[in-house]
Amino acid sequence: MASPSPGNLGSVRTLINVDSTIHPSGEPVRADVLPSALAASFLGVKRETLYAYASRGLLTRVPLGEGHRHGYLRADVERLKARADARAGHGAVAAGALRWGEPVLDTAISAISQTGPAYRGYSAVALARAGVSFERAAELLWSGRLPASAPKWRALPTRAGEHRPEPRERAVRGGLQRLLLLVSRLAADQATTGGARAGRGRDGGAEVGGPPEEVRVARRVIARFAGAGVAGEVPVARALLATLGAHRTGRGPEEALGRALVLVADHELNASTFAARVAASAGASLLACLAAAMATVSGDRHGGQCDRVEALLSAASRAGASRSLRTLLRRAEVPPGFGHPLYPDGDPRAGPLLEAARSISREAALPVDRLAKRVEEATGLRPTVDLALCAVTRAIGARQGSAAVLFAVGRSAGWIAHVFEQRTAGYVLRPRARYIGPPVRAFG
Repeated sequence: MASPSPGNLGSVRTLINVDSTIHPSGEPVRADVLPSALAASFLGVKRETLYAYASRGLLTRVPLGEGHRHGYLRADVERLKARADARAGHGAVAAGALRWGEPVLDTAISAISQTGPAYRGYSAVALARAGVSFERAAELLWSGRLPASAPKWRALPTRAGEHRPEPRERAVRGGLQRLLLLVSRLAADQATTGGARAGRGRDGGAEVGGPPEEVRVARRVIARFAGAGVAGEVPVARALLATLGAHRTGRGPEEALGRALVLVADHELNASTFAARVAASAGASLLACLAAAMATVSGDRHGGQCDRVEALLSAASRAGASRSLRTLLRRAEVPPGFGHPLYPDGDPRAGPLLEAARSISREAALPVDRLAKRVEEATGLRPTVDLALCAVTRAIGARQGSAAVLFAVGRSAGWIAHVFEQRTAGYVLRPRARYIGPPVRAFG
């Protein structure tokens, strides 16, 4: 779930996604040339400044098609950016680290490469293709050990008299907001009754995992997210299949959801995970940390990306993929579900899910494939996991809003792993701000 913003990233496709700038013609952008608007945004200057740089020989201008458009050699732009960062010193580098920049903390949970995320050294894509259950992947993230078989999780019990909607009502009645309300209430109940509390930080400790009682809570709250509250020890993917109101059920759809849950279980230090770690560093309870993460993932630029993809697919089915894409390009918008900043050559998590969607319903997957083809032809951008999640939920016949819920349920495993790890660090996450307001004046 990418949240685009400027940064020193090493590919033109990455920069296109980061700055949300695509020429309205929809022409593919040359791999070695940045359009002027993109170059200016990357360097943080006005277009007029680019002309001055070019006149001084710092940048090379290159014609781009018709209409007197020009771009600049990417190598020159990146070289100039590196020089500016070096002159700016540590403060500028630290500020950039919060915007798709340099790493800001150490983790042993997941690593990201062009082959996708790896969980404790295991490729997430390989785990998903091998049919490893979500429960096993979650336990791997929490403990550092991959269980030999799928553990059975029992959901947190409901309160007496609590209304439980029928399964096909649950997924879209509030979507992410429903999950946020659920975890917030559970956190409030815990604070009132006194449940599993945050463990004390162990300065620099290397211990993996959380206290046994919190691990039990972690299992049960995820099962509850998936809607398994009254079903006993039901696999999360199976419970979620019913919760999402899928019209297609059985082994194939359940395996597709399991694959999706594994692939989104963690993705290093994304916005919601960082929110969970900040809360954990302050000593918040596990459920309070999950509430912080869930509130963050509900944003339109994170988990809400799935809702935007669903809206685009709906528009494409009504008006045609090419027409919907032209509308976006005229507004100079990056189509949602395409161009992940960390994967300039394509999101490795998308392929296994698009394959699963086609195997379940080629008819349902066809509009997704058509849209992906049009977008890549026009922009060079490839599908992200957001589009792939929507392809899966469409294939199983789930209701609108299901992809975002699927993402949040899966990512909750990673949030919990990061809460456990942050507690071992023993310090509060508290970045500094650089004041840029009016001068401080004496009063009185």
